[in-house]
Amino acid sequence: MSAIAFFGTLEVGLIYGLVALGVYLTFRVLDFPDLTVDGSFPMGAAVAATMIVAGVDPWISTFAAIFAAAASGAVTAFLTVRCGILNLLASILTMIAAFSINIRIMGRPNVALLGVDTILTPFENMGFNLPMSVRPSSASLCSSAHC
Repeated sequence: MSAIAFFGTLEVGLIYGLVALGVYLTFRVLDFPDLTVDGSFPMGAAVAATMIVAGVDPWISTFAAIFAAAASGAVTAFLTVRCGILNLLASILTMIAAFSINIRIMGRPNVALLGVDTILTPFENMGFNLPMSVRPSSASLCSSAHC
């Protein structure tokens, strides 16, 4: 496995861990089945990516993304408390609306962050001396007769 694949896997795992933590907290701790998390995380990413590509400081973009995602949670709270919509239905409506709003925020389906500075740019060269491919011994890779 290459170091790039390892760090990419670690990054995606940590992001999904945060999403799982958000869903867990609302389901178990707050006893509120809230699926807004599935739409608010991509909304924060869309806001941050769009602002970074536009030339805004990455830290300011990250804080704006936090506020945008919090606003989607506030919409769910408004639909539940003020409009009297069942909490699960309100969160599903907000999640679906957030996906459409994300496309509007970005202006296209995907925003590439290649060649722009992000908050992780200072950490890019930390693993510079790591080997790009780690090759474990063949005995540890496969224990069946098919190898």
